[in-house]
Amino acid sequence: MDDDEHDQLISTRSSRAVYDETVEDDPALTALLDDDEDESFYLRMLSDDLSHVLPYGRDLDNGFTVTVQADDAQVEDLIRQALPSLYGPARTLRDGVRTFVEDAVRTLLFGPATYEIDYLCPADNGDQPVAFRIERVEPRTLSERGGKAIQYVPAALSALTTPDGLHYLPLESENLVHIDIDPEMRRLVSSVATVLRAAAAEQFVSVDMLTNAGAAGASFSVEEHRSATQRLLLTATREIGWTGRNLFTDEMLEPYVLWRELRFRRFQLRFRHAALAGLQATIVKAGQQLGFKAELTYSGLISLGDIEQAESDLRTGARSLSAIYQSV
Repeated sequence: MDDDEHDQLISTRSSRAVYDETVEDDPALTALLDDDEDESFYLRMLSDDLSHVLPYGRDLDNGFTVTVQADDAQVEDLIRQALPSLYGPARTLRDGVRTFVEDAVRTLLFGPATYEIDYLCPADNGDQPVAFRIERVEPRTLSERGGKAIQYVPAALSALTTPDGLHYLPLESENLVHIDIDPEMRRLVSSVATVLRAAAAEQFVSVDMLTNAGAAGASFSVEEHRSATQRLLLTATREIGWTGRNLFTDEMLEPYVLWRELRFRRFQLRFRHAALAGLQATIVKAGQQLGFKAELTYSGLISLGDIEQAESDLRTGARSLSAIYQSV
């Protein structure tokens, strides 16, 4: 099936794409979505850095290889068309996997990621899906009502309302796939995020003290405040290794900077594993409905063994620092 034929199929999606810009005429939903805690400066930076879990090569569409193991060669194209991109079905399988994984990882930093399998049917046979799409469900719009999954949507999309005035749609729970990191990692991420939000707020202290504090501002040291904030950030992020794109590394020796980089690579691998496992679970579930079995396999990805070897070489001096950098 070519992409044009794919576009003519009928969607069975129960969720809707909901963006901040689409809810301006719905005060209750606007209030629900109007939460910029996850938009702080350092969290945005961490989210972007964390999402780069699949390597790039010489251009935007290489760096690793993904292969579909399936009995039917057409299944690869079916999966490619199901995967998202910024402009409709993915141009290549690798492009679709990268788009899905980067989106999932960014979402997982703040909480579970949920996707709906949208089964696509011919116009003359709405009971027999022949293709599917993987659609992201905005996490802030998800909830439950009467033990069943619902999505809060703009008033124009549903007459169903909760007692507090939120409009909602019931979701087809059996078509949803939930992806999350393990509880221990979730606790660590929540702790780091709390400190990063607080540190982001500290960015404005220097300006406030120097412009609004009068005599108190005269004794305020911008450099001391910056140094204290930097130490706080480095302590809070030691376990995950992140250095804020080297904003916090002024007084670090290069071996320690590399040690933290390897810690961050370990951190990224936990998220990459969750995202790829979630993608595979989605494909398995879709295959059960559409009558195929498929497994995605990958090559060219950094492994835990690669990181462990780099850490060992850093400890023993078996390789130069630059060689270790290049290996991961």
